[in-house]
Amino acid sequence: CGGNRVARWVGQTLINETTHVNWGWYDTVGIPMSDAARFVDLFTLARDGSRLDWRMRIADSRTFTEPAELEKYFLYVPGVEVHPYECAVND
Repeated sequence: CGGNRVARWVGQTLINETTHVNWGWYDTVGIPMSDAARFVDLFTLARDGSRLDWRMRIADSRTFTEPAELEKYFLYVPGVEVHPYECAVND
């Protein structure tokens, strides 16, 4: 979904930084996002491979008074196929 991405490994964590996003909205209820928005995603796999932790920090000084942070995790389920996610941007 549009933007300039740079990823790097720091230890066992994959860090993905995204700037210059082109989707214009933070969410589906209409909170705007400016061209100054910066996303930092961190992905860390549990030692036993059973869980992938995801953290995201969104900084946009033109929209938010402080960065927004989200966290989620994904569990490994043997035999379950993971399908590609197709990101669609509606401008």
